Order: sequence, then structure tokens, then C-alpha cells
Amino acid sequence: MSKSRLDITYKKTKEGYLIPNIQSCDPEYDRPIGRYGKLALMHLQETNPVRFSQLFIEGTLEKKMYERNKEIIEKMMLLEEQLLQQNPMPETEDILGRTRHLNQIRLQAEEIVLNEMIYHKI
Repeated sequence: MSKSRLDITYKKTKEGYLIPNIQSCDPEYDRPIGRYGKLALMHLQETNPVRFSQLFIEGTLEKKMYERNKEIIEKMMLLEEQLLQQNPMPETEDILGRTRHLNQIRLQAEEIVLNEMIYHKI
């Protein structure tokens, strides 16, 4: 067993290769990272592979993506409320019209938040 400067332990295979023992440091983050966490993960991997590798090696990648997913959901809910105040629900008995209105608000909030929090910030 040898150690690097990041305190990563390695195990030696039969062939003599050293394989890092990489695990999530915090069991709280051993859960699904969510839809927006996955989008953030893919974007990070494509646009900044060095940062992706660094977070992976440090064992904080899952934690960061889980937190990013949570932040995005909170911000979307807040923005949906604000957009609904600016564009109130139509006063109609048409349930499909009301559902369409809510879906448009949700999609608009999602587009704004994804552009702001994933594609321009990680």
C-alpha cells in the first residue's frame, strides 16, 4: 500500500498494478444525485475534465453534484412562484389551459435556472 499527497490509498493487483481505493467520503452523499445533478455532472465532464477529475479523486464529486441538484430545485421553485405572481393563473374553467400555463412557467423557470447554474457556473 502506498499513499499520494492527497492521502489516497492504493491496492496492488496480482499483475502488480496499483488501483486507487476511491469511495465517497461522506455516507450522506451515497444517494442518487438527481436529474439536475446528472446534467451538471455531464456538463462538467465535457467542459472541464481537469476539474471533474480533481473532484473525483478528492471524493467530493458526488457531494458537489448532490448539492447542485438541491440548489437548482430550490431556485426553480422560487422562480416558479415569482413567475406565477407576474403571470397569474388564467381565470377559466379550462383545466388544460391552466395546466398548460403552469407547464410553461415551469419550463421557463427551468431554462433560466439551468442556464444560470449549470451552463455558466460549476
